[in-house]
Amino acid sequence: MKKRILSLLLGLLLLGGTLSAQTSMRVPHGSFEQWTSHAGYSVSLMGLSLPVYDTFSTPTGWDHLAYPVNETISLFGLNVNLNTTLPLVKVSREAGSVPDSAKAVKLHTFMLSDLVNPNIYSLAENFLDSMLTQTVFPSVLSTGAVDLDVFIPIATNLLSNMDSVEDLLASLALMDVNELVSGGIALSGFQPSRLTGSYKYHSATSGDNGAVLLLGTHYNTLTHQRDVVGGGANIALTDMANYTPFTVDYVSLHQLQPSFPEQAPDSLIVLILSSAGEHMQQGSYLCVDNLVLWHDSVPPATPDTCASLASLASLPAIHEAVLNWSATAPVAGYELEYGPAGFAHGSGTLLTLTNNTVTLTTLTPNTAYTAYVRTRCSDSIYGNWASLSFTTLPDTCSRILNLVALPAIHEAHLTWSTTGAVAGYELEYGPAGFVHGSGIAIQPVADSATLYGLDPNTLYDVRLRTRCSDSVHGDWASLSFRTLPDTCASILWIEIEEVAIDGFPWSELSWQGSSNPDHWEIEYGPQGFAHGSGTLFTSNITSLNLSSLLAEELQPNTWYDFYVRSVCNDSVYGEWSPVQQLLTHCALVDSLTVRSDSLTFTPDGLVAGYRVTWIDNSNSQQWSVEYGIPGQVSPLGGSVHYVDAPYFDMPPLRPSTQYYVKVFALCGEDNYGDAVWIPFTTADLPVAINTVGAAALTVSPNPADGQCMVTLADGQCAELTLFSLDGRKLHTCRTDGAPVLLQLPSRGVFLLQAVAPSGTSTCKIVSK
Repeated sequence: MKKRILSLLLGLLLLGGTLSAQTSMRVPHGSFEQWTSHAGYSVSLMGLSLPVYDTFSTPTGWDHLAYPVNETISLFGLNVNLNTTLPLVKVSREAGSVPDSAKAVKLHTFMLSDLVNPNIYSLAENFLDSMLTQTVFPSVLSTGAVDLDVFIPIATNLLSNMDSVEDLLASLALMDVNELVSGGIALSGFQPSRLTGSYKYHSATSGDNGAVLLLGTHYNTLTHQRDVVGGGANIALTDMANYTPFTVDYVSLHQLQPSFPEQAPDSLIVLILSSAGEHMQQGSYLCVDNLVLWHDSVPPATPDTCASLASLASLPAIHEAVLNWSATAPVAGYELEYGPAGFAHGSGTLLTLTNNTVTLTTLTPNTAYTAYVRTRCSDSIYGNWASLSFTTLPDTCSRILNLVALPAIHEAHLTWSTTGAVAGYELEYGPAGFVHGSGIAIQPVADSATLYGLDPNTLYDVRLRTRCSDSVHGDWASLSFRTLPDTCASILWIEIEEVAIDGFPWSELSWQGSSNPDHWEIEYGPQGFAHGSGTLFTSNITSLNLSSLLAEELQPNTWYDFYVRSVCNDSVYGEWSPVQQLLTHCALVDSLTVRSDSLTFTPDGLVAGYRVTWIDNSNSQQWSVEYGIPGQVSPLGGSVHYVDAPYFDMPPLRPSTQYYVKVFALCGEDNYGDAVWIPFTTADLPVAINTVGAAALTVSPNPADGQCMVTLADGQCAELTLFSLDGRKLHTCRTDGAPVLLQLPSRGVFLLQAVAPSGTSTCKIVSK
């Protein structure tokens, strides 16, 4: 945007010149004494009001750029809609020692982040156009309302015509300024000479400067647009600490290029910009005050009549009519009165308009109407009435053209066109000679339809008409066609089933035809796909193994449609036959891993902290996790768990034991993926496990030969319990502090637990 705006400013700079002036007039609100407040904007979140930007003020009578925003952002996990017109201006009052009266205007060069609440801006930044978030903007004030959406294309047009002064002037001469800036200073016969005022300027970087622009426009009664007929620019308002006078001279396009006619402007647009250099920087500002327009002639007295109409035309339809007109000179607006032909003037429907076109609606079809139009220059000054008569179109709809049928064996595709726009169509068909109203009726919405379920080698009649409303239709058009002979095989049955080949399950599509064609065509695609948009392949047999498709082409956990037809030659086909939809299985889980990042050992001799993780490409919502010891029917702690996240934390397991874990995805009822499993071995239990403050537990000998002596440090009393590795309690005894001779039941590995007042200790005993 910045480059485009700069191009516009540079182009207008070429319009510099000097004319003599003798009389002056104040630019309306040119001393910036009156200011208008504008409301801020907030969004509501959970009953709280969060400000997006605060209230702001602009000089009365001056307009500024604005940008429409309608975005949804995520705020604290909630969706919040921003729907506002974001002001692209940052101005303030310059008070104190100013050239005229008490105030001047100070225009700041800014970025969007200067205007928007920092918290809201940080959240909305990624949703907004990067042109807005990364651009340094000049503050722009104008004597008319500037349309931002139109301002950019016009600036782009100027950029592409900067090769010569002649090209630039041609672009300006063809510019419809009404689309860019509405309003301006009405000159009423004055010939502008120059604009004077005072300014001071601060640039945030070398090369930045401010600008004051003039555009003189004249209303063209033939094209109904405003032509640029002259202008001027001063974009060299450089750094100045104190207020300094400046001048912008007005020059006509005819003075710069005689091929343009000399035309006096009837309106003058003034634009002020805080930055217009090659390197606009955040922080530059321009202060302006005491704007005075100098002119050459005294305006004529305001006439007590208004311009007359130069043209008045109508474009009637069935229930409406578009009226447009032009005036011999610019006016404030128009009055229009209309009614059935012959209505008494003053008793019709009266409209007050600002544009020179209007659409009259809810009219009666095939009816004569009269309309009166006059110009309005003020609340008391009007032009003369001009009248126009027109007749609405008959209560009929567009006609059907080019109705064509493309028949097949059991179907036919129809296409057509119309003489105009319609709301839809009514179509009826049946065997040749069927009674109108007794056929099969459908209501297409587009200009084509396919008729299905037809008999082969049969003559059919079709009747079709347009529909413009529930009560307005076009005339019926008719067509006859014959379906093709049933020379190619039809599908007798078709199905998808699971079959076993050499003990391995396969998904198979199979069908049977009424005869043997040359080959078969199969088309498939996601559920509801349009014929012709799917994947097509051929087969010489009446079955198709889908396993390779499932593995390589089809997405997991997805519904697919399949269609099959016979092919006898390049022009003779059987009818497409659909098959029941196929739901593909879940995908295999990937990267199945048993993690042991933080293992702990429980007081009863088990090891905890194993986590199973995996990756799933099926967008599954649930998984089955099975674990256990190979060869055991009832694994420790239960075998199957269902989880809704791609991980599972195992309960405490036996130490030094081989386990397996098996995982598969659950995509829905009767739809699950194949299982993936891995083995793993739990960590070995340490020789002794002591809690904080527990007495030291000593076993000797260890390994033992059927018995061992157990001693506790400091002669503490304790309860001794002997466990098997699978957690079964084998023997319990007490000691008053003396060593205890412990008999071991068999060979193997056991756990001994001592519970003493100072804590619990556990140790492993090996019996040979």
